[in-house]
Amino acid sequence: MDGYPLYYSYKDAPPQNVVGASHATIFPYGPFKAGDGRSVMLGLQNDREWLAFL
Repeated sequence: MDGYPLYYSYKDAPPQNVVGASHATIFPYGPFKAGDGRSVMLGLQNDREWLAFL
């Protein structure tokens, strides 16, 4: 488990919802519906990855 969800539930804050293959602090990260109705998985975390993606 990633350490980031701890920050969202610190000091009696409500726990974070389960997000499946998505990520709490990285976007886009997870399955996205494509124009043909199928899904594509994206996980872009920084500028270097965005440049490679574009």
